[in-house]
Amino acid sequence: MDVRPRPRPEARPERARGEGDGVLPGCFWHGCPSCGHLPKANRGWWAAKLAANTARDRRADAVLTDPGWRVLRFWEHEDPDDVADAICAELGRIRAVQSDVSVVPRA
Repeated sequence: MDVRPRPRPEARPERARGEGDGVLPGCFWHGCPSCGHLPKANRGWWAAKLAANTARDRRADAVLTDPGWRVLRFWEHEDPDDVADAICAELGRIRAVQSDVSVVPRA
């Protein structure tokens, strides 16, 4: 049996469906600028840990956006109705752009 740890992928665009990826990170673990905080105990370790999580999130965004995916990030504290409205607005923009493209079938 192989029990060696394997590296965890940053993001897996091949597993995603459609043209975008929605991400809902936890405020504490991903360093929310409005409500994230550092624990008082072991402050230096937590600062490094949360900064590494944020850096990993940015790398994952890059992995997804480089081939043309749209990444929408919302925080867990955000109002679900506002999140749904933002997603619908983005989907509307995607559809508007797609409808501007004319496809002429080959004869």
